[in-house]
Amino acid sequence: MKLSRLTYTLSGLLMLGVGLPRASFAITGCSNAQLTGTYNAQISSTNFMNTVNMLSSTSSTTTGGTTTGGTTTGGTATGGTTTGGTTTTGGTTTTTTTTNPGGFGNNPASLSGQTPGLGRYFFDGNGNIVGLGTNGLNTTIGSYTVNTDCSATLKLNSGQSFFAVFANGGSRILFIESDASAPGVIGELDLAQNACVTTGEGPQNFAFSFFGATATSSSSTGTGTGTGGTGTGTGTGTGTGTGTGTGGTGTGTGTGTGTGTGTGTGTGSTGTGTGTGTATGATATLRSAIGTLSLDGQGGFTIREWATGTGNVQSLTGSGTYTIGQDCSIRLTFTNTGGTTNFPATFRGLLVNGNTGIIAVQPVASGDTVTGVFVNQSSMDVRGGGGQ
Repeated sequence: MKLSRLTYTLSGLLMLGVGLPRASFAITGCSNAQLTGTYNAQISSTNFMNTVNMLSSTSSTTTGGTTTGGTTTGGTATGGTTTGGTTTTGGTTTTTTTTNPGGFGNNPASLSGQTPGLGRYFFDGNGNIVGLGTNGLNTTIGSYTVNTDCSATLKLNSGQSFFAVFANGGSRILFIESDASAPGVIGELDLAQNACVTTGEGPQNFAFSFFGATATSSSSTGTGTGTGGTGTGTGTGTGTGTGTGTGGTGTGTGTGTGTGTGTGTGTGSTGTGTGTGTATGATATLRSAIGTLSLDGQGGFTIREWATGTGNVQSLTGSGTYTIGQDCSIRLTFTNTGGTTNFPATFRGLLVNGNTGIIAVQPVASGDTVTGVFVNQSSMDVRGGGGQ
Protein backbone atom coordinates (compact mmCIF):
# COMPACT_ATOMS: atom_id res chain seq x y z
CA MET A 1 0.00 0.00 0.00
CA LYS A 2 1.28 3.47 -0.86
CA LEU A 3 1.19 6.25 1.74
CA SER A 4 -1.00 9.10 0.74
CA ARG A 5 0.32 12.59 0.10
CA LEU A 6 -1.65 13.78 3.15
CA THR A 7 0.23 11.40 5.43
CA TYR A 8 3.58 12.72 4.19
CA THR A 9 2.44 16.31 4.66
CA LEU A 10 1.26 15.77 8.31
CA SER A 11 4.46 13.91 9.17
CA GLY A 12 6.56 16.76 7.84
CA LEU A 13 4.66 19.36 9.82
CA LEU A 14 5.03 17.38 13.06
CA MET A 15 8.76 17.03 12.51
CA LEU A 16 9.11 20.75 11.91
CA GLY A 17 7.07 21.47 15.05
CA VAL A 18 9.40 19.48 17.27
CA GLY A 19 12.33 21.52 16.09
CA LEU A 20 10.74 24.92 16.76
CA PRO A 21 11.93 26.84 19.87
CA ARG A 22 9.43 27.16 22.69
CA ALA A 23 7.83 30.55 23.19
CA SER A 24 9.11 32.53 26.21
CA PHE A 25 6.50 34.22 28.40
CA ALA A 26 8.89 36.06 30.79
CA ILE A 27 8.55 39.84 30.90
CA THR A 28 11.34 41.71 29.10
CA GLY A 29 12.27 45.17 27.96
CA CYS A 30 12.67 46.95 31.32
CA SER A 31 15.24 49.68 31.90
CA ASN A 32 16.21 52.39 34.38
CA ALA A 33 13.85 54.78 32.62
CA GLN A 34 10.85 52.79 33.87
CA LEU A 35 11.83 53.42 37.48
CA THR A 36 11.07 57.13 37.57
CA GLY A 37 9.17 59.27 40.04
CA THR A 38 8.49 59.64 43.75
CA TYR A 39 8.15 56.34 45.61
CA ASN A 40 6.92 55.66 49.11
CA ALA A 41 8.85 52.90 50.89
CA GLN A 42 7.52 50.51 53.50
CA ILE A 43 9.60 47.90 55.34
CA SER A 44 7.02 45.14 55.63
CA SER A 45 9.05 42.82 57.86
CA THR A 46 10.71 45.33 60.20
CA ASN A 47 8.58 44.35 63.20
CA PHE A 48 8.96 40.64 62.53
CA MET A 49 12.75 40.87 62.27
CA ASN A 50 13.10 42.95 65.44
CA THR A 51 10.82 40.61 67.40
CA VAL A 52 12.74 37.52 66.26
CA ASN A 53 16.04 39.19 67.17
CA MET A 54 14.82 40.09 70.65
CA LEU A 55 13.32 36.68 71.34
CA SER A 56 16.55 34.97 70.30
CA SER A 57 18.67 37.37 72.36
CA THR A 58 19.37 35.87 75.82
CA SER A 59 22.12 36.42 78.33
CA SER A 60 23.21 34.77 81.59
CA THR A 61 25.87 35.57 84.18
CA THR A 62 26.93 33.16 86.96
CA THR A 63 29.22 34.10 89.88
CA GLY A 64 30.89 31.39 92.04
CA GLY A 65 31.86 31.95 95.70
CA THR A 66 35.45 32.12 97.03
CA THR A 67 36.13 29.72 99.95
CA THR A 68 39.34 29.09 102.00
CA GLY A 69 40.08 25.59 103.39
CA GLY A 70 41.15 25.05 107.03
CA THR A 71 44.71 25.06 108.50
CA THR A 72 45.83 22.11 110.70
CA THR A 73 49.03 21.89 112.86
CA GLY A 74 50.60 18.47 113.43
CA GLY A 75 53.72 17.83 115.57
CA THR A 76 56.09 20.71 115.11
CA ALA A 77 54.92 21.32 111.58
CA THR A 78 52.24 23.54 110.14
CA GLY A 79 49.85 22.03 107.62
CA GLY A 80 49.07 23.60 104.28
CA THR A 81 46.33 26.08 103.42
CA THR A 82 43.87 25.18 100.65
CA THR A 83 41.71 27.66 98.72
CA GLY A 84 38.39 26.57 97.19
CA GLY A 85 37.01 27.60 93.77
CA THR A 86 37.31 31.26 92.81
CA THR A 87 34.82 33.42 90.93
CA THR A 88 33.50 31.90 87.69
CA THR A 89 31.56 33.84 85.08
CA GLY A 90 29.11 32.00 82.84
CA GLY A 91 28.85 32.63 79.10
CA THR A 92 26.95 35.63 77.79
CA THR A 93 25.18 35.58 74.42
CA THR A 94 24.00 38.83 72.88
CA THR A 95 22.13 39.35 69.62
CA THR A 96 22.59 42.74 67.98
CA THR A 97 19.46 44.43 66.63
CA THR A 98 20.08 46.41 63.48
CA THR A 99 19.02 50.01 64.07
CA ASN A 100 17.80 50.51 60.50
CA PRO A 101 16.78 47.20 58.92
CA GLY A 102 15.60 47.64 55.34
CA GLY A 103 17.51 50.90 54.83
CA PHE A 104 14.63 52.78 53.20
CA GLY A 105 12.67 52.95 56.47
CA ASN A 106 13.62 55.13 59.43
CA ASN A 107 16.16 56.88 57.22
CA PRO A 108 17.03 60.55 57.96
CA ALA A 109 17.54 61.05 54.21
CA SER A 110 13.85 60.33 53.49
CA LEU A 111 12.04 63.17 51.70
CA SER A 112 9.24 62.87 54.29
CA GLY A 113 11.55 62.84 57.30
CA GLN A 114 12.73 59.98 59.46
CA THR A 115 9.83 57.63 60.24
CA PRO A 116 10.29 54.06 61.54
CA GLY A 117 9.25 51.57 58.87
CA LEU A 118 8.51 54.21 56.19
CA GLY A 119 10.36 56.47 53.75
CA ARG A 120 9.95 58.55 50.60
CA TYR A 121 12.46 58.92 47.74
CA PHE A 122 12.79 60.11 44.15
CA PHE A 123 14.13 57.81 41.42
CA ASP A 124 15.39 59.91 38.49
CA GLY A 125 15.22 57.32 35.68
CA ASN A 126 19.00 57.41 35.25
CA GLY A 127 19.97 55.13 38.12
CA ASN A 128 20.10 57.69 40.94
CA ILE A 129 18.09 57.62 44.19
CA VAL A 130 17.45 61.10 45.55
CA GLY A 131 16.74 62.03 49.17
CA LEU A 132 17.58 64.79 51.62
CA GLY A 133 21.13 65.68 52.59
CA THR A 134 22.20 66.85 56.04
CA ASN A 135 21.81 70.44 54.78
CA GLY A 136 18.14 69.84 53.95
CA LEU A 137 18.71 69.93 50.19
CA ASN A 138 18.03 67.16 47.69
CA THR A 139 21.05 64.94 47.09
CA THR A 140 21.89 61.53 45.66
CA ILE A 141 21.74 58.94 48.44
CA GLY A 142 22.00 55.76 46.37
CA SER A 143 21.86 54.09 42.98
CA TYR A 144 19.93 51.41 41.10
CA THR A 145 20.19 49.27 37.99
CA VAL A 146 17.17 47.79 36.20
CA ASN A 147 17.77 44.68 34.10
CA THR A 148 15.94 43.83 30.89
CA ASP A 149 14.09 40.98 32.66
CA CYS A 150 12.57 43.58 35.03
CA SER A 151 14.68 42.57 38.02
CA ALA A 152 16.82 45.25 39.66
CA THR A 153 19.54 45.94 42.19
CA LEU A 154 19.41 48.88 44.60
CA LYS A 155 22.18 50.27 46.79
CA LEU A 156 22.12 53.05 49.38
CA ASN A 157 25.20 55.11 50.21
CA SER A 158 24.65 54.15 53.86
CA GLY A 159 25.68 50.58 52.93
CA GLN A 160 22.46 48.60 52.38
CA SER A 161 22.01 46.56 49.18
CA PHE A 162 18.88 44.99 47.72
CA PHE A 163 17.54 42.70 45.03
CA ALA A 164 14.23 43.86 43.56
CA VAL A 165 11.54 42.95 41.03
CA PHE A 166 9.02 45.08 39.12
CA ALA A 167 5.26 44.81 39.55
CA ASN A 168 2.35 46.70 37.99
CA GLY A 169 4.55 48.04 35.20
CA GLY A 170 7.01 49.60 37.64
CA SER A 171 4.46 51.34 39.85
CA ARG A 172 5.36 48.86 42.60
CA ILE A 173 8.81 47.48 43.41
CA LEU A 174 9.28 44.54 45.76
CA PHE A 175 12.72 44.27 47.38
CA ILE A 176 14.77 42.13 49.79
CA GLU A 177 17.89 43.27 51.60
CA SER A 178 21.00 41.30 50.62
CA ASP A 179 23.87 42.83 52.62
CA ALA A 180 25.23 41.35 55.84
CA SER A 181 23.68 43.94 58.21
CA ALA A 182 20.08 42.71 57.88
CA PRO A 183 19.76 40.03 55.19
CA GLY A 184 16.23 38.96 54.32
CA VAL A 185 14.36 42.13 55.29
CA ILE A 186 11.38 42.57 52.94
CA GLY A 187 9.79 45.79 51.71
CA GLU A 188 8.15 47.56 48.80
CA LEU A 189 8.27 50.86 46.92
CA ASP A 190 4.98 52.36 45.65
CA LEU A 191 4.83 55.06 43.00
CA ALA A 192 3.16 58.05 44.67
CA GLN A 193 1.94 61.51 43.80
CA ASN A 194 4.66 64.15 44.00
CA ALA A 195 2.83 66.45 46.42
CA CYS A 196 -0.34 66.61 48.51
CA VAL A 197 -2.77 69.37 49.47
CA THR A 198 -2.26 70.11 53.16
CA THR A 199 -5.58 71.88 53.85
CA GLY A 200 -8.98 72.39 52.28
CA GLU A 201 -9.58 68.79 51.23
CA GLY A 202 -13.10 67.51 51.78
CA PRO A 203 -13.96 64.78 54.27
CA GLN A 204 -12.34 61.42 53.58
CA ASN A 205 -12.94 57.96 55.04
CA PHE A 206 -10.29 55.24 55.12
CA ALA A 207 -10.23 51.62 56.19
CA PHE A 208 -6.95 50.43 57.72
CA SER A 209 -5.24 47.38 59.16
CA PHE A 210 -1.92 46.59 60.81
CA PHE A 211 -0.39 43.65 62.64
CA GLY A 212 2.79 42.74 64.49
CA ALA A 213 4.06 42.11 67.99
CA THR A 214 5.82 43.88 70.81
CA ALA A 215 8.60 42.08 72.69
CA THR A 216 9.07 42.53 76.43
CA SER A 217 12.24 41.51 78.27
CA SER A 218 12.15 39.19 81.29
CA SER A 219 14.77 37.76 83.69
CA SER A 220 15.26 34.88 86.15
CA THR A 221 17.84 34.06 88.86
CA GLY A 222 19.35 30.68 89.93
CA THR A 223 21.86 29.51 92.57
CA GLY A 224 24.58 26.81 92.33
CA THR A 225 27.12 25.29 94.77
CA GLY A 226 30.76 24.23 94.12
CA THR A 227 33.39 22.43 96.22
CA GLY A 228 37.09 23.42 96.54
CA GLY A 229 40.10 21.12 97.01
CA THR A 230 42.02 19.77 100.06
CA GLY A 231 45.64 20.71 100.93
CA THR A 232 48.39 18.85 102.91
CA GLY A 233 51.60 20.28 104.45
CA THR A 234 54.74 18.70 106.19
CA GLY A 235 57.26 20.41 108.54
CA THR A 236 60.55 19.47 110.40
CA GLY A 237 61.94 20.98 113.71
CA THR A 238 65.33 20.78 115.57
CA GLY A 239 66.00 21.43 119.35
CA THR A 240 69.30 21.95 121.46
CA GLY A 241 69.70 21.76 125.34
CA THR A 242 72.56 22.57 127.89
CA GLY A 243 72.86 21.25 131.57
CA THR A 244 75.16 22.03 134.68
CA GLY A 245 75.70 19.73 137.77
CA THR A 246 77.41 20.05 141.29
CA GLY A 247 78.61 17.08 143.41
CA GLY A 248 80.44 16.51 146.78
CA THR A 249 82.89 19.19 147.81
CA GLY A 250 83.89 19.88 144.28
CA THR A 251 82.18 21.50 141.50
CA GLY A 252 82.05 20.07 138.00
CA THR A 253 80.48 21.45 134.95
CA GLY A 254 79.43 19.44 131.98
CA THR A 255 77.63 20.29 128.84
CA GLY A 256 75.55 17.90 126.81
CA THR A 257 73.98 18.62 123.47
CA GLY A 258 71.14 16.66 121.90
CA THR A 259 69.19 17.09 118.70
CA GLY A 260 65.72 15.78 118.10
CA THR A 261 63.78 15.78 114.86
CA GLY A 262 60.04 15.54 114.57
CA THR A 263 57.73 15.47 111.57
CA GLY A 264 54.11 16.64 111.52
CA THR A 265 51.49 16.45 108.79
CA GLY A 266 48.48 18.78 108.51
CA THR A 267 45.41 18.54 106.32
CA GLY A 268 43.21 21.51 105.33
CA SER A 269 39.46 21.16 105.28
CA THR A 270 37.41 21.20 102.06
CA GLY A 271 36.01 24.57 100.95
CA THR A 272 32.53 25.09 99.52
CA GLY A 273 31.37 28.05 97.39
CA THR A 274 27.93 29.23 96.25
CA GLY A 275 27.24 31.12 92.97
CA THR A 276 24.21 33.07 91.70
CA GLY A 277 23.26 33.37 88.00
CA THR A 278 20.83 35.66 86.17
CA ALA A 279 19.28 34.87 82.76
CA THR A 280 17.52 37.45 80.57
CA GLY A 281 14.96 36.61 77.84
CA ALA A 282 11.88 38.10 76.17
CA THR A 283 8.21 37.43 75.50
CA ALA A 284 6.10 38.67 72.58
CA THR A 285 2.60 40.16 72.66
CA LEU A 286 0.37 40.23 69.55
CA ARG A 287 -0.57 43.73 68.32
CA SER A 288 -3.08 43.86 65.46
CA ALA A 289 -6.12 45.89 64.48
CA ILE A 290 -8.55 46.84 61.73
CA GLY A 291 -10.66 49.96 61.69
CA THR A 292 -11.94 53.08 59.99
CA LEU A 293 -10.44 56.56 60.00
CA SER A 294 -12.60 59.59 59.14
CA LEU A 295 -10.91 62.91 58.31
CA ASP A 296 -13.20 65.95 58.44
CA GLY A 297 -11.08 68.03 56.04
CA GLN A 298 -10.48 70.63 58.76
CA GLY A 299 -7.80 68.91 60.81
CA GLY A 300 -9.99 66.68 62.98
CA PHE A 301 -10.49 62.93 62.87
CA THR A 302 -12.53 60.16 64.44
CA ILE A 303 -11.42 56.56 64.55
CA ARG A 304 -13.11 53.24 65.24
CA GLU A 305 -10.89 50.25 65.80
CA TRP A 306 -11.09 46.55 66.60
CA ALA A 307 -7.80 45.70 68.27
CA THR A 308 -6.21 42.85 70.19
CA GLY A 309 -6.33 43.28 73.95
CA THR A 310 -5.54 40.87 76.77
CA GLY A 311 -6.63 37.61 75.19
CA ASN A 312 -9.50 39.15 73.23
CA VAL A 313 -10.47 41.70 70.56
CA GLN A 314 -11.82 45.03 71.79
CA SER A 315 -13.95 47.64 70.03
CA LEU A 316 -12.54 51.15 70.53
CA THR A 317 -13.50 54.68 69.47
CA GLY A 318 -11.44 57.84 69.68
CA SER A 319 -10.76 61.22 68.11
CA GLY A 320 -8.12 63.90 67.74
CA THR A 321 -6.33 66.08 65.23
CA TYR A 322 -4.33 65.31 62.11
CA THR A 323 -1.85 67.00 59.81
CA ILE A 324 -1.02 66.28 56.15
CA GLY A 325 2.29 67.52 54.79
CA GLN A 326 3.15 68.54 51.25
CA ASP A 327 5.30 65.40 51.22
CA CYS A 328 2.04 63.42 51.63
CA SER A 329 2.85 62.38 55.19
CA ILE A 330 -0.05 62.11 57.63
CA ARG A 331 0.16 62.15 61.43
CA LEU A 332 -2.58 61.59 63.99
CA THR A 333 -2.60 63.09 67.50
CA PHE A 334 -5.11 61.47 69.88
CA THR A 335 -6.97 63.83 72.21
CA ASN A 336 -9.87 61.59 73.22
CA THR A 337 -9.44 57.83 73.60
CA GLY A 338 -12.51 57.08 75.70
CA GLY A 339 -10.40 56.36 78.76
CA THR A 340 -8.55 53.42 77.19
CA THR A 341 -4.82 53.07 76.71
CA ASN A 342 -5.11 50.55 73.86
CA PHE A 343 -4.89 53.10 71.05
CA PRO A 344 -1.49 53.36 69.34
CA ALA A 345 1.11 55.60 70.93
CA THR A 346 1.88 56.95 67.44
CA PHE A 347 0.01 56.66 64.14
CA ARG A 348 1.76 57.92 61.00
CA GLY A 349 1.45 57.25 57.30
CA LEU A 350 2.24 58.23 53.73
CA LEU A 351 -0.42 58.78 51.07
CA VAL A 352 0.34 56.94 47.84
CA ASN A 353 -2.54 58.68 46.10
CA GLY A 354 -6.06 59.79 46.98
CA ASN A 355 -7.19 56.21 47.43
CA THR A 356 -4.43 54.31 49.22
CA GLY A 357 -1.59 54.77 51.64
CA ILE A 358 0.83 53.00 53.95
CA ILE A 359 1.02 53.40 57.72
CA ALA A 360 3.50 52.85 60.54
CA VAL A 361 2.02 52.39 64.01
CA GLN A 362 3.73 52.16 67.40
CA PRO A 363 1.20 50.22 69.52
CA VAL A 364 2.85 51.11 72.84
CA ALA A 365 5.26 53.91 73.67
CA SER A 366 8.17 51.57 74.39
CA GLY A 367 7.40 48.99 71.68
CA ASP A 368 8.44 48.34 68.11
CA THR A 369 6.77 49.89 65.08
CA VAL A 370 4.37 47.77 63.02
CA THR A 371 3.32 48.55 59.46
CA GLY A 372 0.03 48.34 57.61
CA VAL A 373 -2.15 49.88 54.90
CA PHE A 374 -5.15 52.15 54.60
CA VAL A 375 -7.59 52.41 51.68
CA ASN A 376 -10.17 55.06 50.81
CA GLN A 377 -13.61 53.60 51.53
CA SER A 378 -15.39 55.78 48.98
CA SER A 379 -13.37 54.29 46.11
CA MET A 380 -15.12 50.92 46.37
CA ASP A 381 -17.61 49.80 43.74
CA VAL A 382 -20.94 50.21 45.54
CA ARG A 383 -23.97 48.94 43.62
CA GLY A 384 -27.58 49.18 44.56
CA GLY A 385 -29.92 46.19 44.72
CA GLY A 386 -28.60 42.84 43.63
CA GLY A 387 -26.01 44.26 41.20
CA GLN A 388 -25.00 42.63 37.95
